[in-house]
Amino acid sequence: MMNEIRIFISSSTVEFERERKDLGNFIRVLDNFFKRWGVRFELTMCEDLSKAVQKTRMQETYNEKIRDSHYHYILVGRDVGEYVREEFEVGLKSFQENGLPKIYTWFQSPPEGKRDSESVRAFKARIEEIDHYYHMYEHLDTIKLNMLFELIRGCAEADTLAFLTRDGRGEDVSG
Repeated sequence: MMNEIRIFISSSTVEFERERKDLGNFIRVLDNFFKRWGVRFELTMCEDLSKAVQKTRMQETYNEKIRDSHYHYILVGRDVGEYVREEFEVGLKSFQENGLPKIYTWFQSPPEGKRDSESVRAFKARIEEIDHYYHMYEHLDTIKLNMLFELIRGCAEADTLAFLTRDGRGEDVSG
């Protein structure tokens, strides 16, 4: 039986296109590695969903995917747009009601000598208002490492990673 872990990545569509692709490749590598232990990762980003006309606005499709996710990563750079703010609020409401998705907000460090924009300062204030933590990063590998740790932690808590306690024959080696 496969255990599926759903991840949604929110970000400015244009500003973080390369980063989303890079994170997508990272998740696919993890998926290929972890499937031997019965864990699959399903990643959703805006590029993955149909661009056809919907019965509701397209953002509702994204919001539903967020509500259905286990992990919600938000990447913030120069500005925070209305859709990223909405996606955060949707994820937060779902988390408050159901305990999922776990939300991780990552702010790209501004270039030296530059200040955060008003929209970034307001979003940080909103996050602090609810006693949530946000993280700063300069290189995408920081997010990848955190993502790896959090996914392993989540799998261990759910007891879905047999390789942490069993050898290849299924025998307990945890001592």
